[in-house]
Amino acid sequence: MDRKLSVVANVKYQSPKGKGAAQLKGLLRYVQYRDDRDGHIPQRRGLERWVDRGLGSNFQTIAANCEEYKSEHVQAFTWVINPNPDLIAFVPEKKREQFIRELTETTLEQFFEAREMEVPEYAYAIHRRETGDHRDNPHSHIILPGTYHSWADGSRLPLYMNRYKKENHIEMLHEAAQQQMDILMQRYVGLDWEQRYDALMAERQPSNEPEIEASSETIPLIIPTTPPDAVLSMADDIQLQVWIGVQEDLLTEKQRVGFICRWEEPEIGEQQEFLAPIDHLTPEQATAITTHFHEILAIKPDLDIRGLMEYSMELAEKYRQAESPKYDGLSLDL
Repeated sequence: MDRKLSVVANVKYQSPKGKGAAQLKGLLRYVQYRDDRDGHIPQRRGLERWVDRGLGSNFQTIAANCEEYKSEHVQAFTWVINPNPDLIAFVPEKKREQFIRELTETTLEQFFEAREMEVPEYAYAIHRRETGDHRDNPHSHIILPGTYHSWADGSRLPLYMNRYKKENHIEMLHEAAQQQMDILMQRYVGLDWEQRYDALMAERQPSNEPEIEASSETIPLIIPTTPPDAVLSMADDIQLQVWIGVQEDLLTEKQRVGFICRWEEPEIGEQQEFLAPIDHLTPEQATAITTHFHEILAIKPDLDIRGLMEYSMELAEKYRQAESPKYDGLSLDL
């Protein structure tokens, strides 16, 4: 099988500038209380979401420690380790969470050992969601601070993730995740796991390589810096702020266009979702569509944003059915 399909290790970071600390805290809250985009997961003793490896066991503590340990350029690193759902299907369901725990911790251990460093403080939470075709898709969200304690220097130093040709830490992390995935698949599934996977793929798609489905939920939240494009009054006096937004895909260079929805939920705080009906776009196509949507709102300022949302779904379906979608020739008719 193509080793690139076994697991994805996604690396992002939060800048400390501006509202960086608040943005990170919002993301941590989301990770703690959401298993997917649609359901709230209450936290209670014995069912804590965070696995504490020195950074904290709840979003408030983790955010405070990241503030204390931030560097000049990094508030915190936000990583995601996401195995291929087709491979996870071979793992017994009751053992899948433990599988993700081991994959997460051994990947970090191997990665930092390769860098001749001790593993810094970190925390992670495991999310379990279903893909669009109902495959189980467990994955881990990992938070690391912007600095690490250097025993040699007796102080904290900035934690870097370089992409240099001679020192590509991103590639090192991917390689560590791939190697640990191979080891765990052999242990949890058997030595013939690759043959079983290849047989499954040959049966399902004889001539095409499958793609791992990326969920927008696994990508750090987009934090708007402009006034909302619309505000809707919802039930229970909740005010829903809506922005037209663009989001990078987790596993490809493509982008998706949709709507950032933010609201304040009692006893939980600020919540945010990204509804993205139009996907697999080039950056140029994403720019064209967002410009198109803003033009519509400029021409029709009284338009209910829900009408634009419906139009976006119709537009996505129209181009989904086209043989070679180009997202050109957009009409302002709604």
